[in-house]
Amino acid sequence: MSPLSYVPNPVGLYYVISGEYHYNPQSHFVNRFATLGVRDPTEKLTLQLDRLIGQIGLDPLDPVQPLAAYRVRQVINRPGGAVVEFQYADGSSRTHTIPVFEQIDRTQGRGGWRYTGLDRVLARHEQLLNLPPAGAQSPTRLAAPRRLALHPEVGRLAAAPFTFYSSPYWSWGGLPQTAEDLRLAPDGKGFLLLRAESMAAGTATLWLIPLDGSPPRQLAERVRRAVWSGDGRFVFALQEERWQLQGHEGTLKAIDSRTGDATALDRTPARYFGVAGADVFFLRAGALWRVRPDGRPAERLRALPDVDPVDSAPVELAVAPDGRRLAYRCGGDLCLADVAGDGLTRLPVSKPAQPWHDSEYCGSVRFGLAWNHDGTQLAATDGELCSDRWPELRLIDRDGQVQRRLFVGPNGMTREPQWAPEGHVVVLNTFP
Repeated sequence: MSPLSYVPNPVGLYYVISGEYHYNPQSHFVNRFATLGVRDPTEKLTLQLDRLIGQIGLDPLDPVQPLAAYRVRQVINRPGGAVVEFQYADGSSRTHTIPVFEQIDRTQGRGGWRYTGLDRVLARHEQLLNLPPAGAQSPTRLAAPRRLALHPEVGRLAAAPFTFYSSPYWSWGGLPQTAEDLRLAPDGKGFLLLRAESMAAGTATLWLIPLDGSPPRQLAERVRRAVWSGDGRFVFALQEERWQLQGHEGTLKAIDSRTGDATALDRTPARYFGVAGADVFFLRAGALWRVRPDGRPAERLRALPDVDPVDSAPVELAVAPDGRRLAYRCGGDLCLADVAGDGLTRLPVSKPAQPWHDSEYCGSVRFGLAWNHDGTQLAATDGELCSDRWPELRLIDRDGQVQRRLFVGPNGMTREPQWAPEGHVVVLNTFP
């Protein structure tokens, strides 16, 4: 590598200012001035990838193929990460973007980075308090995984950045949290997939993936969140149009799932919205609003206490299927309220005393809220970034009484819970 590559130059200065400089770590033609102050993550990722050789469950489209080899194709300078080609035992390969977070020096460990997007697949699985590991006698067991007969184009979409190892951790260091869990259609014939548009965009392209093998259909761009209507006719999406210093400003849209036609409903600075049937509920100016895809203006329903974001955290919101009861984050607590009227129950979210990691990213709590299909129970999860505090699942009845509390991980975040159709099984991902 020529020492001249470290000399200030216009191209390097452009990338220092704009960010997202990509380079091949094996190449002799790297603008090192553009990389000043940012460590190469190749060593850190190689240490972890070597441990994954021979492991299964690493491909979102085929969980039974073991990893045979890998190759770091590109380094992404800002935000930190690398593009890695995963090569599987059956000869197939896929390319995924793996992020890294929090630079460290040699005295703090090898590899130059503290955390990566591979950390959670290497985490130890241990028995938790009151939550024994699954076994042959478990009342709920998962069947053997099988590969779906999807259109070949789905493979390209699923391998996009932020859809592989998608985790709330990926919001660290300015990375967008755009890859949500798959949203199965009410009729079970397809699902929604959010495909991140770039490492820095912070939004995603929304796709409808049919399960009959037909080609996927693009529904919208610059999407933050998408939810089905109760009958599956519409997909409601929050589409971001500009970045504001006080938060995200987006437009709620109703997209016809058959034709793809979209109708703008209203605007909201909130990231989360709730759906009951064909009604969309959202927060604006300290109040709860409702809008329908029938052309009528939005209706202000009631004021809600403490709906402003805390420490830049979004205000999670979930509405019961009958549209009469809602749950939302109120400050650092959880509130259940009537959609009409003034009834409200506040549940303090306490944490077990656990030591903290020394990290600038800790302390950001994320909630996950989901009502079951008849609206009689709410599943509520909470976790903290890079914290040793245990994430927790609460099952809460409609009146706000906590029926059960479970610790669901040794530390870290959880994703938004989802109820199985039969109504007595809650599915969620944890990220130690």
